[in-house]
Amino acid sequence: MELIVPIDERTRRRIDLIMSRDSSYFSLDDFVVRAILNQLTLEESRSARSGSSMEARLASQVTLDAAPRWRAMSPKQLQVSQTTSSSAAVEVPRLDPRRLAQLNDSGDLMVLPPEVDARDRGIPLWGQISRFAPGIFSLRILGNLAREKGAAWVDLESATGVVSDQAVAARAALVENDEVNERERGYQLSTGFPQPDKVSKHRFTNQYLGYLAPRAGRPQGLLSELCFVNMRKVESGRVEIGVTERGRKFANLTSPLVDSALISKGSPETGLSKEEVEFLTAHLKDSRPGELEFLRFVVKSVAEGSGTPSALLEATERYLTEIAVMPTLTPAIVSTMRAGAVSKLVEFGVVAISKEGARSHYSLKEEGATLLGG
Repeated sequence: MELIVPIDERTRRRIDLIMSRDSSYFSLDDFVVRAILNQLTLEESRSARSGSSMEARLASQVTLDAAPRWRAMSPKQLQVSQTTSSSAAVEVPRLDPRRLAQLNDSGDLMVLPPEVDARDRGIPLWGQISRFAPGIFSLRILGNLAREKGAAWVDLESATGVVSDQAVAARAALVENDEVNERERGYQLSTGFPQPDKVSKHRFTNQYLGYLAPRAGRPQGLLSELCFVNMRKVESGRVEIGVTERGRKFANLTSPLVDSALISKGSPETGLSKEEVEFLTAHLKDSRPGELEFLRFVVKSVAEGSGTPSALLEATERYLTEIAVMPTLTPAIVSTMRAGAVSKLVEFGVVAISKEGARSHYSLKEEGATLLGG
C-alpha cells in the first residue's frame, strides 16, 4: 500500500534538518515510515498504561521482552532529543583514552558466552542497530573497567553510566572529525553515537550493551547477540556484564574509529578495518548465519539491479517473507531492515551510496565486493 501525504514546506525543512544530523535516515520515505511506527508504538503504550501503575510496569516489561528484534523500540528510545539546542547547553564529558586502550589477554577476566536461541541464529539482526564500530568502542571500555576492578564481571548499571558518558564524548569528537574530513551523510563516523540527553544515551546503551530481559532472562543487545558479552543476575538482584573470549579478540583488533580517529585524532576513511570486517564475517558465519546471509542477499540484490531504495525495499520484503520467515513483518520493519543492512554494508566498505538529486543510488565497491565471501 502506498499513501500520498501532503507536507508543507516548513515541515519538510524541519525533516531535512533532522536527516542532515542523523545519517541513519536514507530517504524521506524511511523517515516517514519510522515516524508512523513510532506513533503506533506510542498509542499502544498509552493503552498499556490505562491500568494500575503496577500493571503498567508489567505491560511495559512485556512489550520490551516480546520479540525485541522485531518490534519498534519505544518512542523515547528512538527519538533524538532536540531540546539541547533550545535550552541551556549540556556539558559534554571528556573522552578518556585510557578506557579505550586495547585489552590484555588475561583468561581470568573473560566469561563464557551466552547461549543463542536456534531461531535467533537463523534470522538477521535488528535493523535499527546499523553500525558495528560502536560495539568495539563499548567492548574496549567494558574490558578496561574489568581490568581496573581485577574481575571478570562488572556492574551493568555502573558500566552503562561510564559507556554512555564516554559515547557522548566520542560523538562530539567524531562529529568534529566528520566535519574536518567533509564526510557525507551515510559515511560519517559519528553515526550511531548518542547526543548528551538521557534518551539518546539510553538508546545507545540499550542497543549495544543491552539489558537482561526480566521475562525471558536472556541478555539482549548487539554485543550479547554476537556473544561478545554475557550477563548474569547476582543474589543482590544486580545485573553484571562481562566480556567473552571472542569479544576480547574483536576488541583487540586495531580499530580505525577508536585507535585512529578517537585516540590518535587521525582521519580514517572508514570506521571498520578490513581485518575487522573479515573477523566479523567469520564470526557471523559461526554465530549468526542469518545476519550474514541477509547481508549477502542485499549485496547480490544490488549487483543484480536493485540499486534504489524502493527496488531494494521490494527485494528485502521478499527475502524476509519467504526466506528469513520473520515474524510480525510490517512495512516499517522492512524499511528499517533495508536501511540497517545498507548502513552496515557501507561501514564494511562493500556498498557505496551516491545521490542523483534527492534520490539515493546504491552500488558495489569493487575493492570490497568480495569481503563477505560466498
